[in-house]
Amino acid sequence: MAARPYCKIISGLGGKDLLRVERLAELYGRAGADWFDVDLDPAVVAAALRGLQTAQALDTTKIMVSCGLEGDPHVGAALLDTAVCATCAGCVIPELLACVQRPLAERAHECPSCAKCFAACPLGAIRVAQPVRLALAALPECLALGVQGVELHLAGASVAAAQEAVVQLHAQLAEELWLSLSLGAQVQPLAQVLLLAETAARLGRSRWLLQVEGRPMHGQGADGEALQLVAQVLAKYPEFPVQLAGGTGMESAQRCRDRGLQVAGIAYGTTARTLVAKGLQVQATQDELAQAQLAANALVATVRA
Repeated sequence: MAARPYCKIISGLGGKDLLRVERLAELYGRAGADWFDVDLDPAVVAAALRGLQTAQALDTTKIMVSCGLEGDPHVGAALLDTAVCATCAGCVIPELLACVQRPLAERAHECPSCAKCFAACPLGAIRVAQPVRLALAALPECLALGVQGVELHLAGASVAAAQEAVVQLHAQLAEELWLSLSLGAQVQPLAQVLLLAETAARLGRSRWLLQVEGRPMHGQGADGEALQLVAQVLAKYPEFPVQLAGGTGMESAQRCRDRGLQVAGIAYGTTARTLVAKGLQVQATQDELAQAQLAANALVATVRA
């Protein structure tokens, strides 16, 4: 790993909006992001590569694809369980209710897997309906396009299933490719996180990462619990390459520095996309594109500081 933490941008666009993916990759490629994370889908990978090519960043920004096991909110579409929902109007974010009430067939591939609705429902009436990013059969085609890393989301899996998945995916990847394991801070106790990290370490793979995510996964400051888990992991195994994600914002890099946490990298999703939102519009003006580029540059610079 580099001496400084790397910056990873998560496209998080479950709707397969290829133009947005392409433009997001272009903006953050120009900004100098080290990684650009996309769905395990050849069309989405190709869109990201077009953006990086436009930004002349193919040699500096690597592509990572995310996949996962059934049960993780990242790899499924949210579904409202009407037998549990009491229409209590207790939703923290009411517009989310309108989203999950739509028929699943209409939005299975639009759901961004943001997990906001899971946290918002006070009754736990939102569940993962079906895996929509579990198409590991697409991995060889994505790798052939030039993907350099694979992230496996394990938050919804048992430790045994997660260990098996880690071993199987490791066997499919060439040694020069990166393997990232993503775990939710609230979902996995420290002992389980360490067990999975130790499994990866025992495989002898030199290029691997442990991603720890905060909950909820959005909002400045929501990375607090993830930082606590990162600190615990590094206290026991300072050699583990840990990356921070989930709720990360403009202050996350400084929070790591203030706590003396030597993280391998920081991943930005919602914050990264929100900062450049106007520049992602189809009819974005030159001024909006310029402002979006400045915002992208500023975010990446927080990691470089």
